[in-house]
Amino acid sequence: MDKLLVSILIIVVAGSVGVLVVSGIPIITDYLFMKTEVVTVPVTLPVHELVICNGNGIVSVTKSQAPSISIKLVAKGFTASTSDFNVCYKEVNGTLFISVTPPSDTSNVYCADIYVNLPISIFTSANISVGNGDVKLTDVNTSLLYLTVGNGDVSLYNVGFIQGEVNVGNGVITMHNAVGKSLYGSVGNGMITVTVSKYYNLTYHLEVQNGVINVDTIPSIHVVTATGESQAPPVIYAGVSDGEVNVNGEEVLSLA
Repeated sequence: MDKLLVSILIIVVAGSVGVLVVSGIPIITDYLFMKTEVVTVPVTLPVHELVICNGNGIVSVTKSQAPSISIKLVAKGFTASTSDFNVCYKEVNGTLFISVTPPSDTSNVYCADIYVNLPISIFTSANISVGNGDVKLTDVNTSLLYLTVGNGDVSLYNVGFIQGEVNVGNGVITMHNAVGKSLYGSVGNGMITVTVSKYYNLTYHLEVQNGVINVDTIPSIHVVTATGESQAPPVIYAGVSDGEVNVNGEEVLSLA
């Protein structure tokens, strides 16, 4: 069923424009116009599935004793915005769907930050996609995990899953004690950092086109960088097209 959205609107109009020059390039630090709107969403428990789509901004999912969902919408630029975000929220049979699309207006900057806090962090699936921005999951467990970011970072802290897929075009994937049976993680340009401090019968396939893979793990988890080599789980396969792979602080592969 559709839920009521509660909004708090704050409008700030600045009287001047701030410009910072870095290496001869002007960077705008202040805008003539800024509008901030906070949308709060009532939560019906339990939530079994998460489906979140965000054009520009942050998506944060965290375990919390107090359930809450808030969406912070920010528009800033040089002319007062007459365009609105397209915000869609539905909760049907335990599936929570949130979609935020920024206006097509290119004269201003639009950003939406989505914060989901739930007391029960066990899901059958979590599917999150962001065009430009970051995804952060903390203390979350899900059977299926699918994360896609065009430009930005993915951070997973104490996350458990059975099957996962994390794809980033340009940015960083950071996994700290995020463990699951199977994971495919890829970055076009950037970095993957994986830290595993406890034994788990995992199989990870990590790939970076241009950049670095850092793996810090216990001795019982094998790290394979050679193409075509196969190992029994637990194993982490790490490959780069142009870059390097570091295992426990030591460079084990360098390709250019």
